[in-house]
Amino acid sequence: MSIENRKRRRRLLLSLVFILSLVELGLLIAAYSTQHWVDATPTRKVDKPIADAAKNLSSSKLSGYVHLGLFVGVQSLDNGLGPRVVQIDVRAQVMADPPLFSFGLWVAMLVFGLLTAAWALVSAGFALLNIGRKPVRTLSGPAGLYLWNTCGLIACLAAIGVFLAAYFISLSKNVLRQSDIDDYFWTSDGAAWLGMSFYLLVGCVPCVLVAHLFTWLAGGDLPCRRRDALEKTRLEGMDAVIMY
Repeated sequence: MSIENRKRRRRLLLSLVFILSLVELGLLIAAYSTQHWVDATPTRKVDKPIADAAKNLSSSKLSGYVHLGLFVGVQSLDNGLGPRVVQIDVRAQVMADPPLFSFGLWVAMLVFGLLTAAWALVSAGFALLNIGRKPVRTLSGPAGLYLWNTCGLIACLAAIGVFLAAYFISLSKNVLRQSDIDDYFWTSDGAAWLGMSFYLLVGCVPCVLVAHLFTWLAGGDLPCRRRDALEKTRLEGMDAVIMY
């Protein structure tokens, strides 16, 4: 392959790394701004005579749904007189007593999300910087993209792990306000599942892995100590010959 073709190939691959970083950032923004981290179809635990009477009053038959995001959510519950749609302030619910889920896990989700976004921006910036410059073997070159993307991958996996912990500890058992449980006997235990927003976050992981592959194909290999030592020995030998 000619030098010019190698340059074009390298620019193309780094351009793809730049695009993948933007895609990762877009998925992250979409995940954190939507209301489908957990979806549920709660049911109401009432005696049969009450349930039968309620079904005669409303065609929705004591059904409901909940869409829960990290900041806001929405629920529609039918207590027998028709669906009642309510917006949920998630921050208030995680600080309530008892909390919807751990406030510490909620904060950790936000922190790791911000870190993932920050590293995606850094990766995009350095990929763009390296498209039009000569390859360098420092952290400002293609090899440095490994570090930025790896940091982003770690932060993203941490965010995924934290939310899964919140889901399996609390949210899989309950996504309802305490007043709905105490006053109207609703339950979502066993009726909740991970929603689209969570899987958008998971989609960031293959973006980073493919960016790693393109960085490697672009020639952004990590420095090799043995090769550096041989190069140093060769240069010292040349200097000795010249002085002689």
